[in-house]
Amino acid sequence: MGGCVNTKGSYLCQCPPGYKIQPDGRTCVDVDECALGECQGKDRICVNTLGQFKCHRIECPPNYVHDSNYKKYVFHISSKIPNSPNFSRV
Repeated sequence: MGGCVNTKGSYLCQCPPGYKIQPDGRTCVDVDECALGECQGKDRICVNTLGQFKCHRIECPPNYVHDSNYKKYVFHISSKIPNSPNFSRV
């Protein structure tokens, strides 16, 4: 996966982006960018894949909002009451 080049009396191996070299000096393994906190924001979820990662925004379904910990959706109840002066039907 990575590449090694001869150096005087030895060799040097490097890994492609998204991978890191192991202590043996020649094996490459995937970097878990999600474990490093690469996706910032409470409304984001990180998905690690081989050699890369993706940040996805979590969007609530209509009429729902995130709870205070961004762990689940909560149905949003409107403060407008039918037949009150501030309520209008569409």
